Amino acid sequence: MANRELREVGTEPDKPKILLTAPTGTAAFNINGCTIHSALQLPTKMDDTYQKLSDSTCNRLRVQLAYLKILIIDEISMVSSGVFNYVDKRLQQIKDLTQPFGGITVVAVGDLYQLRPVGKYVFELSSNIMLRFAGSVWQSNFYLIELRQIMRQKDDSAFAALLNRIRKGQQTMDDIKILQDRGVNSSDQNYNRKALHIYATNIQTDEHNNDRLTELAKPIVQLTRREQKPVSLENYTVSDNPSHTGGLVKTLRLCVGARVMIIRNIDVQDGLVNGAQGQIIDFLPSLDNVQAILVKFDKPNIGQTARNASTLNLNIYEKNVVPISRIDVQFSTSFKRTGLTITWTQFPLKLAFACTIHKVQGLSVDELVVSFKKKFSGGQAYVALSRCRTIQGLQILDFDPQKILQNSSVKREMARLQENVRLPSPYIFLYNPLSCRVWTISLLNARSLRLHFNDVLKDPITKSSDLLMYTETNTYNHQANMMNILDYKQEIVPKDTDKKRHGLACYWRNTISCARKLAFEGQNIEILQMDFKDFMIILLYRSPSLPLSLFMSDLKDLFSSLDVYQQRTIILGDFNVDALGDNYTQLSELMGRHNFTNINSVKTHIQGSCLDHVYLSSDLLTTYHACYAHPSYYSDHFHVTLQLQRSQWI
Repeated sequence: MANRELREVGTEPDKPKILLTAPTGTAAFNINGCTIHSALQLPTKMDDTYQKLSDSTCNRLRVQLAYLKILIIDEISMVSSGVFNYVDKRLQQIKDLTQPFGGITVVAVGDLYQLRPVGKYVFELSSNIMLRFAGSVWQSNFYLIELRQIMRQKDDSAFAALLNRIRKGQQTMDDIKILQDRGVNSSDQNYNRKALHIYATNIQTDEHNNDRLTELAKPIVQLTRREQKPVSLENYTVSDNPSHTGGLVKTLRLCVGARVMIIRNIDVQDGLVNGAQGQIIDFLPSLDNVQAILVKFDKPNIGQTARNASTLNLNIYEKNVVPISRIDVQFSTSFKRTGLTITWTQFPLKLAFACTIHKVQGLSVDELVVSFKKKFSGGQAYVALSRCRTIQGLQILDFDPQKILQNSSVKREMARLQENVRLPSPYIFLYNPLSCRVWTISLLNARSLRLHFNDVLKDPITKSSDLLMYTETNTYNHQANMMNILDYKQEIVPKDTDKKRHGLACYWRNTISCARKLAFEGQNIEILQMDFKDFMIILLYRSPSLPLSLFMSDLKDLFSSLDVYQQRTIILGDFNVDALGDNYTQLSELMGRHNFTNINSVKTHIQGSCLDHVYLSSDLLTTYHACYAHPSYYSDHFHVTLQLQRSQWI
């Protein structure tokens, strides 16, 4: 929707108006986006001192992001305050503006109750005294909108509700009993040893992975890294800890059938990202001379670019089998002496029969075993348990309810956000303190009321309006009875293909009385007249195929035939004449001669034109309160909402 609404004539399609990002490669691939670091050229190692981009890099990004309006950051819980502050400063530099985030709208998506980032939470203040005086860019600029429909467990609503209580630390004794009933021992007959296992530590994970590798009883290939280092480091022994070697391991032990995970971002757009999982299918060209490891990934769209670019003969394998080659990774032996680097060449894989909790955020599986052994921190139990789609697919080893923890600072921040919740600005008028003393009349070209009726029912504007006017409803006569809105009366002028009629509809609250309803139709023009106590409404739709001269003639006939001078009148609808364009003068003058004023002068269509007009007779102008136009996600026209002061309740 946002891309549609932000579309402008003449802009370059390859320059984004909306940028989808995430802190990790897996999360970025899941949303067809890119990592925050690659999108904004953030350094991998950063401190409290902002490092400006070079002029050439900044200019390149400035051109690339020239039309950027919205930055979306997914998995915000994994973004540290340091990275978040860097994003703020980076956008200010790129846009050459000192406004927060350079004036770009930032939408942060995620769940703070999940795993914490490396470093401080996004809402926490910097450790730097000077930066603390500047305050929190998060707390000063962001407001909460909660999405309450749970998608991962959508087919198991009871499990979803249980997980949501665990998430907030509100689990009941019944919840604990249900989880205890999912407990198993590794010796139990029903223990699902083949399911993905989640552990708290790397040691537990490695032990399970090695055991499962042995159980496969297939020839094991040992792949040792190749190392290059300068002469000055000949006697230097590199740590075996992968956190010191760019994630690569010294020796890989693998076999056909083994579950593996990629441990480095190879190609985010192709899905070859840190965390992508699959199963080894083969080693090419042979076990004794491995140049490529063929992996069948769990998601069939992963690695298709790499497969198509490969010179290997892959025709005998399934289409989602992808060759993984060795990569080079450089790492420094000293944080201070960055010139002393060592290069390891190794396959960027590790066994993945089991994973640590930190590796599974964002993952969804049908079968899962979670171990509660070892120490758990806030959010870990919730993240681990919620990876499973249903309670039936979940088994728990060594369940301990005391390890269901939440971070206290997250609970405080969520409480603050919920206390300061603010409705998105397009809907502020719905909560106007004068709303009980105004008429609220909404107009929308629905582009098929029949197709979008469920959207209409859920739209916050619907229940907040006294009258709802729709053009181009595309609703046939036999469908009118299916278009009922609770607590509203209705008048529907059906679509008629023979008469080239697109359909009109008017809804008004049950508490409001309508004295008269009249429908008129001409060649490519439709009119519905509704007489209420305080005013008359004329809803109009003009087909774009009707020449403007004929339309003007129809309007003159309208003024001569309708009793518009005897009572206060609103004429509104889709005129298919751009009130912001050069061709509007003739129509404006005609309406003016009959004492009607168009009170909507902003765009009402995604192409930037004002096609939906609202005219008030001169005796209604004194009651005019406000008029709003804002996008609708289910139509290419905007909602136009008129508010008039009430003389009394009707």
